[in-house]
Amino acid sequence: MEKFEVFNRSTKTTLFLLSMSIAVNFGTSYNVKSEDGDPYFLSTDKNVTVQEGDLARLKCSVANLGTKMVVWRKIPEEFPLTIGAMTFPQFDEMSVDHSKMSPTSSKWDLLIKSVKPSHSGMYECQITANHHIAQYISLNVKEGSAHRAALKLSGTKFVTQGDTIHLKCNATGSARAPEAIDWFFEGQRVYPSSPEWRGRVEILKHQEGNYFISDLIIERSTVDDKGDYVCQSSDLTVDSLKVHILSAEKENISRRVSGNEAQSGGQMNTAPDNSANLSRTKLFYVLLFVIISFVWR
Repeated sequence: MEKFEVFNRSTKTTLFLLSMSIAVNFGTSYNVKSEDGDPYFLSTDKNVTVQEGDLARLKCSVANLGTKMVVWRKIPEEFPLTIGAMTFPQFDEMSVDHSKMSPTSSKWDLLIKSVKPSHSGMYECQITANHHIAQYISLNVKEGSAHRAALKLSGTKFVTQGDTIHLKCNATGSARAPEAIDWFFEGQRVYPSSPEWRGRVEILKHQEGNYFISDLIIERSTVDDKGDYVCQSSDLTVDSLKVHILSAEKENISRRVSGNEAQSGGQMNTAPDNSANLSRTKLFYVLLFVIISFVWR
C-alpha cells in the first residue's frame, strides 16, 4: 500500500508538470534554439547565504534547453514554485529572472524578495525531460539585520531646456551593497546606446560598503526628457522623481514680466513723494497769500 501511494503521488506530480508544460508552451515561446545533445546545467553557486529581509537569488543556467522547460520547487514539497517564467499567487514573493545568455544558453534564476528564515532549505531546479535532470541549491537565511535595505532618488526637478539633468540614486543593502541599479524613464529602461539617448546620457556607478550609488546625467535636455524617472536596485527597492523641463522662451517671458512688475512697483513707491511735494507747494502759496493780504491792508 505504501509503495502504491508513493507511485500514485509521483504519477500525479509528473502528470501535473506535463500538463502545465503543454499549457505554457502552447501560449509562450522562449526562443531558445536546441542544438544536438541533451540539455545540461552551467556552473553556478550551489550554496547561497543572505540576510533576512534581503533579496535571495538562486541561480540556474541551462544550455540546450530547446522546447523543454525549467521548474523550480522546494524540497521536499511536490507542488512547483515556478514553471518556466510563470509563478503562482500563493508564492507572490517569488519570481523568475529569465534571459538569454547566448543562442544556446539561458538563465532561469529564482528570486525571493524580503526573504525570511522560513525560506531556508534545499531548492531544486529541474528540466522537464524524459529522464530526471536537476540541480540543487541550498539557501541559508540569517535572522535579524543591522540595517534595512533602502533607496533614495534625488536630483534637479526643474531644468531649463538645454541644461543638464543630474539625478542620483543611493541604494543601501542590509548586509551588503546591492549588485546593481537600473534606470527607467516613463516605464522604459534607459540604455545610453539607445538612439534617443546616444551621445547625451552617461550612467556613473560607485560602490562602497553597503552603499551602491548611481548617477544619471543627461546633457542638452529637450522637452521630450520631461517625465517620471525611476531607479531600481537589484534588491527590488524602487524610488521615482518627476522632472520638469522649462522652455527658454517661457523663461525669458517670465523674467521680463518680473522686471516690469518690479519697475511698476518702483513707480508706485515714488508717487507718495510727488504728492508730498505738491502739498508743500500749495501750503507755501497759501501762507504767501495770507502775508500779502495782511501787509496790503
